[in-house]
Amino acid sequence: MIPKTCRTCRYWSERIAQSIGGGPMEALCLESHSPYASQYTIGNETCDRWAENTYGAVDDPAHEGENPYGRRAP
Repeated sequence: MIPKTCRTCRYWSERIAQSIGGGPMEALCLESHSPYASQYTIGNETCDRWAENTYGAVDDPAHEGENPYGRRAP
């Protein structure tokens, strides 16, 4: 079973991330209805808006030009 953390969530950005002072990697939450919407979170955070990222985050560069919110995991 996949742990329901930011690190495994499709809304944890693959393009907008930071690590300040050697701290943990933080990425922007792209889920507009999440309590973390538009905030940087570390990978082990979790919320009720989690969605599986089997096919990458909604801003995955490998799927450039596609409607990212239209892609759904099977």
